Amino acid sequence: MSFIVTNNPLVRDRCVSCRVEYAEDAPLEILIKTRDYIHKNHKLLTHPVTGGVKPNETPYKTVLLTDNGELDINSLYLIEESVAVYKKFSECTVPECILNDLQELDYILLTAIIDNMDK
Repeated sequence: MSFIVTNNPLVRDRCVSCRVEYAEDAPLEILIKTRDYIHKNHKLLTHPVTGGVKPNETPYKTVLLTDNGELDINSLYLIEESVAVYKKFSECTVPECILNDLQELDYILLTAIIDNMDK
C-alpha cells in the first residue's frame, strides 16, 4: 500500500483517497521522516528531489512511498543523497504571495507521477 509524506497542505487536502502523513515541517525534515520510513522497509515511488526545483526555492516537499517488506538499498541511497543535497542549501524563504503557486507545483508533480504509475 502506498502513502504520501508531505508538508504541503494542498496535497493533504486534495489527496483524500490516499494515506497522507502531513507535518508542518521544513522540507529537510520531510526527507528525514522519509528516510526513517525507508529504514522500516518502505520503498520510494518518487524521487525525493523532483521537478528541477532547487531546495531553497520552495518550502514544500512531497514523497510517495510503498511497503516493500525489506530494506530497499536504492531508496536508501536516493534519500541519503537527497538529504545531503538539502543540507547544502540555506533554508527556503519565498514571498508569501507565491506560496499557493508553489503548493500547486508540488501537487502537480505528485499527480503527474501517480497518473503515469496507473498507466
